[in-house]
Amino acid sequence: QAQATVQQIVENVYFRAFTVFLILADFILVIIGLALYHCASSDEPLEIIAHIIIIYFICEISGRMFYLGKKFFWNWLDVIDLFVVLVSFVVDVVFMVMSESNCGNSERYAQLVVIGRVVRIIRVLRIVYIMVVQHRQVIRATRQMVSQNKRRYQKDGFDLDLCYITGERSYNESLFFNNVVRIYIDDHNVPKLSEMIDFVANAREWMAADMENVIAIHCKGGKGRTGTMICIWLIDSGLLENAQESLEYFRDRRTDLSKGSTFQGVETPSQSRYVGYYERLKNEFNGQLPPKKDLKLMSLKISGINSVGKGDGSDLFMELRQSGQLIFTCHLGLQSNCETQKDAASDTLIIYPKNCPSVQGDIKIMFKTHN
Repeated sequence: QAQATVQQIVENVYFRAFTVFLILADFILVIIGLALYHCASSDEPLEIIAHIIIIYFICEISGRMFYLGKKFFWNWLDVIDLFVVLVSFVVDVVFMVMSESNCGNSERYAQLVVIGRVVRIIRVLRIVYIMVVQHRQVIRATRQMVSQNKRRYQKDGFDLDLCYITGERSYNESLFFNNVVRIYIDDHNVPKLSEMIDFVANAREWMAADMENVIAIHCKGGKGRTGTMICIWLIDSGLLENAQESLEYFRDRRTDLSKGSTFQGVETPSQSRYVGYYERLKNEFNGQLPPKKDLKLMSLKISGINSVGKGDGSDLFMELRQSGQLIFTCHLGLQSNCETQKDAASDTLIIYPKNCPSVQGDIKIMFKTHN
């Protein structure tokens, strides 16, 4: 627990930003020292600040050694960082002692001027090196801030969120020998049932082709859409029996409790429902789509309406889409193509659509507001 706490502090993006600030401050002090060198004294403000900064770096690297343990020495950059910081500290202390004991001797003073400038040039080189190292640490801290407490792959020198693609950027599929299948799903939304079936069929074929094949699934945040597809694969492959087990397993494996208590699982209700739908497809329809059936949308209920918009639904309008096509709209405030009934006691709003066509298959209902 202590190691996890220290890691959270040291890898915090604000801690890293403060470290970069101190590096810049140290650099300025060195430049001043090169331009205005005179015999150093232990009670001079610039010297005191310089030594406080180097002590800070010693504490920072000690913190990394504490939470990384033996792994710290597996990375040669970390080892060099430790060596540079310790040597810099020793050289600074030795030079300060020499300055105090020899400033009265003119010949010694001339020698110290030369030595002092060499030491400060070495400090400049040390600062440049630490800047390079801190750039790496800042990147790590930023990644951790974005990932929050999602579990990351941290082996063999990698530090990756394997399910996360920043901004849903595209990439060169040839890097993966064109073994890439794209399923276009809006953020926080669900795939079509047919897309689920196609996905598991592709995954099943790929996994059967070679014992060493693996499946890599990602979206933007690596949580909702990624979790949905991983969960249905766990069900289809027989690794887990039902939707609830797969959702709980993904949640537990995606969450790093050492970095926070927020569970990073599938949270959108529609996504959780669709995992359950796939369980039914597998068990009741042999993994195929059920027979088509025309249905009539009779009513919808919105719970917690008081916290939505104006609190009575009057500022909302509804869209109904089937296979991506808009097939019905209604305005709740104008009672256009619908009637509404609010129950203040239960904080719900019931909508009764009018003139709504029959629907079948995957249906998407969207509520929007002009405000």
